[in-house]
Amino acid sequence: MSLPQWDLIVNGCANSKDPHPVIFHSVLPKGRVHYPSNVKRFEVPMFVFAEDKDNLNRQVFVHCEVVICDVRNPVDAACNVQCSDQDNTMKGQKLAVSDYPGFKHVTSGPIIIMSP
Repeated sequence: MSLPQWDLIVNGCANSKDPHPVIFHSVLPKGRVHYPSNVKRFEVPMFVFAEDKDNLNRQVFVHCEVVICDVRNPVDAACNVQCSDQDNTMKGQKLAVSDYPGFKHVTSGPIIIMSP
């Protein structure tokens, strides 16, 4: 992976150490989404990347560590992550994503940042 790097989401929750945290959007059960609690939709405040003028000439990649969980197993810890509204910390079990059996690494990009 390249540098610089930011943790946007940690264990399914907005990174509580990020001064510009991601904003999660509700996911409704329609179309391809049958289990909305297992899907995350979010936006990233892009001005964070633009604060450093050097980033305006770079490509941005989003790297995700995801867990494919079994919705038929109600005790599957990977499917039951809950974030607190107060401080975006995770409740319950705190394992690294890579500790789950369904762990995968996914990359999206490049996202090209253009100056206005």
